[in-house]
Amino acid sequence: MGEDIWKFTLDFRYEGDVGKYADQMKFFGEDIPFDERERMLKLVLGGKV
Repeated sequence: MGEDIWKFTLDFRYEGDVGKYADQMKFFGEDIPFDERERMLKLVLGGKV
């Protein structure tokens, strides 16, 4: 979710794994494991030039 305010951009996002649902998925017959990153919240503030 992001928002532009005047000359600034504010972006807030959640990143996490889906480990509580599954640890891999099958794609064209091949098992693809999910990564094991920690869950995190990110808040990014950017400026426009």
